[in-house]
Amino acid sequence: MKTKLSWSFISYFILFLWVLFTLLPLYWLLSTTFKPASEAIGYPPTFFPKNPTIDNFYNLFFVSKFGFQSYLNSFIIAIGGMAISTISAILAGYGLSRYKFPGKDQIMIGILLFQMIPILATLIPLYQIFSLYGLYNTRLGLMLIYAT
Repeated sequence: MKTKLSWSFISYFILFLWVLFTLLPLYWLLSTTFKPASEAIGYPPTFFPKNPTIDNFYNLFFVSKFGFQSYLNSFIIAIGGMAISTISAILAGYGLSRYKFPGKDQIMIGILLFQMIPILATLIPLYQIFSLYGLYNTRLGLMLIYAT
């Protein structure tokens, strides 16, 4: 009984340390956003902001020339790639699981073999195909790459 209790204590202590080392940097990041610059880089470091301020957010959104266009592009490309991938996987998965047709096994083996091809081996053919069809340097082209 005593050894079980000690192992339980050790397990919870290790879990506590893991949570501490995981959440402490996130707290430090969040608390630094509310500190003035002099306090954020000052010595000794403060765990809690002495003079909390939201000037950092004001400077980010209204003063700096930080563009949010890159975040919008990333969001559009991620949502588009996810939608293409999800829709095609649902349709292919349903068709391959519910229907029996000639060549079904070869298609399934082909899908598995296609996943084994290194991505670097496909770069030149993909570049040529995307250039031919005008997909090079477009959002749709990037969505298709991420979907595959």
